[in-house]
Amino acid sequence: MNTPFTSTSTPVDPNRPSKLGIVPSSRSTLQLRRPTKKEVSTEDPPRTDEVDAEFDEDDEEIEHEQDIDTYGIAGRTWEAAYLMKRYCKPPYASISKLIFEPPCPLFVQPPSTEDSSCPPPSHRTKQRKRTVVEIGSGTGYLSLHLLPFLKESDRLVVTDLPEVCPLLRTNLGISATTEQGEERRSDGKGKGSRVQTTFGDVKVRPLPWGDQEAFEKLEKEFGLFSSADDDSNTGSGPDLILASDLIYFPFLYPGLLRTLIWLTQPRKKGFRKDATDTSRKEQDAPQVVLGYKIRSLPREEPFWKAFGIWFDFRPVYYRPVPTSAQDPNTTFPSPAADEDHWHRFGETSEGQNQLFIFVCTRRPKTYTWDVPKEDEALMNGLGSDDQFETLLLLGMEC
Repeated sequence: MNTPFTSTSTPVDPNRPSKLGIVPSSRSTLQLRRPTKKEVSTEDPPRTDEVDAEFDEDDEEIEHEQDIDTYGIAGRTWEAAYLMKRYCKPPYASISKLIFEPPCPLFVQPPSTEDSSCPPPSHRTKQRKRTVVEIGSGTGYLSLHLLPFLKESDRLVVTDLPEVCPLLRTNLGISATTEQGEERRSDGKGKGSRVQTTFGDVKVRPLPWGDQEAFEKLEKEFGLFSSADDDSNTGSGPDLILASDLIYFPFLYPGLLRTLIWLTQPRKKGFRKDATDTSRKEQDAPQVVLGYKIRSLPREEPFWKAFGIWFDFRPVYYRPVPTSAQDPNTTFPSPAADEDHWHRFGETSEGQNQLFIFVCTRRPKTYTWDVPKEDEALMNGLGSDDQFETLLLLGMEC
């Protein structure tokens, strides 16, 4: 597992590779190891089940359109999105009552504020505007399911290639003219018309990976990473970046990595690139929640080796809420935590079709680095990181 990235120039449409033979997906195609109590020694193999109502987060999916004929790869909802949807949900809305570690950054509250058993967002006190950016959104499945849990003060920016944005607008039910969340269609024609419309400010914008002009346009529109001299209240940068099932074609890796680096620049006003103090509190740094399915390790490993130079990433684990927990809605371990095994979220018993969710944070030392302009230098010129390989070798087991 030491394959270097090789730059290739290809005119292939990333959404329409040759011999594209895919069909629409459904959550029933996702198979995970069912969470169980601590098991006694047995010769029986660990149980693996299709995700059903007993274990799934929802009894009913929000309707969304998959249109492979028109949009190719972007028109299919890929497997990691189903996993990400269940992770990016506040505990009070969970049916399966799983505890995640680390918990979803969007729903972690300081101890002195409201806890995770609080009522839905419409009854909460308005707080500062938080910005969530999803890249490579495709059908918009993840954002569509996140939308009901946003606060009115939150902003969700859903992005993909320009030619995919019409599909996102259709599924989110957003007008192509105003793109204001409150103008989401209510006539039933929009796939997202069933989603409540009072939560958050939703935008659909084009953002091709590695396109600096498109990124700067997005940055300017939303006041991201404003300097200390900016008196506006919008220059806070993204709070969370969502990236689901985006690691597949090697020629896309440099652009994807650049976009993630750009989106995770220091959001604290007054931070200077030439500053000598690069220490930052983890909770003050923009984070990336990255969903991933292994399809071809030899092709995908170069991305992780380059990504790990810039980012530290932690896999998400889960277990059932202990029966003796005083507060079954909490996302944090209870005194009864030893009752249950922790499993990696996305683990399957057979070892095939493995999925992962990583919570990723920029390495502080990289805030002062220049991003190489050449793809080869970005992917190979800064060294090689073995975080991902180590996680695989350890078997991701606690």
